[in-house]
Amino acid sequence: MVVLEQISAPGYAAQISQALIEQLRTPFALRSGAEVSIGGSAGISLFPADGDDAESLIRCADALYRAKAAGRGTWRFHNSQNESNLRGQPTRLT
Repeated sequence: MVVLEQISAPGYAAQISQALIEQLRTPFALRSGAEVSIGGSAGISLFPADGDDAESLIRCADALYRAKAAGRGTWRFHNSQNESNLRGQPTRLT
């Protein structure tokens, strides 16, 4: 779980999620010398739109399951309207 404070716009949460997912893809070496890589997906919930306490925000992060269903290495908002608002916008940090 990652908690970000003072997010100015939903798009910024998406950018952070995308950057974290990309970092997880970077292969790394184990002590044995074996090279491995992992992946991840993210469910995004926003305060106060999706909940006003930790428990409700965690529950709303169930968007993770929608992200996994859409394919590995993706992110989804709990409120799909946030995703619609971001379509066509870059998801890279600048």
